[in-house]
Amino acid sequence: MTNWTKAVHRKLPVLRGDYDKQTEEVIERFVQKVTFEALYICPQLSDAIGLWGESSLRTKGILHNNSRRIFEEFITEVATNAHKQVKPEVVDSWTPIYKACAEESGQSNHFVKESF
Repeated sequence: MTNWTKAVHRKLPVLRGDYDKQTEEVIERFVQKVTFEALYICPQLSDAIGLWGESSLRTKGILHNNSRRIFEEFITEVATNAHKQVKPEVVDSWTPIYKACAEESGQSNHFVKESF
């Protein structure tokens, strides 16, 4: 398995999990801070703020579903296609160097010093 395959199929899901966890924490902190400040200013809004907080916390599930879809459909596809497009460019750019090195012979590293 190539490093690219490992990155696309192993690391991206981990990154998505990290992303989901971080967005969940941001939403929770936001709801807590808004609730605290709103109730400090106007305690009579307790019921309304409670309903708002519950509704806002449900967005975590929506974000998780959307991030899963984006990571699975879009990011994985782009990463896979990027590899397919980058590999030929890398091979093309390094082929002359490999050929030049293969043509050199002897024990000296003169070619390396002159070329770079």
